[in-house]
Amino acid sequence: PMFSKLSIFGLLFLAGSASADVRYVDANIFSGSNDGTSWANAFFGPAGVQSALAVSSSGDQIWCAEGVYLPTNGTSRGVSIVLKNGVQVYGGFNGTESSLDQRPAMGVTPSILSGDLLDNDASGSVTDNSYHVVKGTSTNATAVLDGFTISGGNSNASGNNNKGGGILCISNSSPSIRNCLFINNRCTFGGGAGYISGSSPSFTDCTFQDNIGGS
Repeated sequence: PMFSKLSIFGLLFLAGSASADVRYVDANIFSGSNDGTSWANAFFGPAGVQSALAVSSSGDQIWCAEGVYLPTNGTSRGVSIVLKNGVQVYGGFNGTESSLDQRPAMGVTPSILSGDLLDNDASGSVTDNSYHVVKGTSTNATAVLDGFTISGGNSNASGNNNKGGGILCISNSSPSIRNCLFINNRCTFGGGAGYISGSSPSFTDCTFQDNIGGS
């Protein structure tokens, strides 16, 4: 009967809607099951954000504890943290919270997305850094990045790799960026902190500090 079919469809729809998850990330632990199901079993290490993004789907939230996160565990400068539609990525947790409103104030427990792949920026060496720390590749406003420090991007090559050291938003890339600090990113063409073309990202309560633009 039609009623039964509609009822089954409704149940399936509800089941799909209920599958949204919080995925936990902690750069400073190396124990637990590394599956992101709790703080104790958080995706761990510097590539934890990438691990969480890889398994996340629309409706999920990613909670990141204080620490430094990299686009890759390797040395490939072309790898970036790529945002996803429908996935909200939150930083600045201390690693004990059970609700989003328990997160400390911005800057108290900083979660840093860094392009400093070899951890040598302090010595003045940035030529081995990521071209872009974050990319908003083909995303809309449902892709959220909230509560992070973005630093160490160095777009010093050619093409799209000479612009947008902190974040690159081109070709309909319009994520929502909130409560973020863009600091010490650079490029050789334009937009040390970020480069936007053919896109409409939003930046809410963000700070841009000590970024170096190009020509």
